[in-house]
Amino acid sequence: MTAAAIDFHPFADLFPMMNAGEFEALQADIKANGLVHPIVLQGGLILDGRNRYRACRALRIKPKFKAFGGDNPLAYVISANLQRRHLSESQRAMVAAKIANMPSHRPKDKSANLPTSQPDAAAMLHVSTRSVAHAKVVRELGTPLLIARVENGEIAVSLAAKVAAVCTVPLAIWPSGKVAVTATRTVLPTSVLVSV
Repeated sequence: MTAAAIDFHPFADLFPMMNAGEFEALQADIKANGLVHPIVLQGGLILDGRNRYRACRALRIKPKFKAFGGDNPLAYVISANLQRRHLSESQRAMVAAKIANMPSHRPKDKSANLPTSQPDAAAMLHVSTRSVAHAKVVRELGTPLLIARVENGEIAVSLAAKVAAVCTVPLAIWPSGKVAVTATRTVLPTSVLVSV
């Protein structure tokens, strides 16, 4: 394909991308059956279908597009992803933490456009407010590696919040399921092993 790449809508980026295995399975399905669900655009940006779009580009298949026709793109993205994706509570909490304190994204002439609260974001993603609070700690204090591990469903958000609150960098994750971390934010031994 020689067409220029289409950027992703910020709401689409609230959810994690598929892992490598899921993406390979999606590519195989599109190769065998074609693109069944069109990619949804809003304002020239991909609102829903980032992984389908990437798969079509990788397979050099011309993707199908349709325009978003609703009035609440955030609700649409949440609904589409919760119905289709098999995200853990920790992954959903990380999405809710991104949504919390964002403007409500309603048309300015229809509401006060107040920020979304943590309890409201938790309700949208069907998680507890405690999980959203843990996710906020991970987002604010965690390393990019730790954040990615939670978003990919590899580490529970509650454990990641504890690690982020006391440690600077997870040094390694061994096959045994242990994480080596270096403590810097609190008084702990220099190296701690945490089960994941």
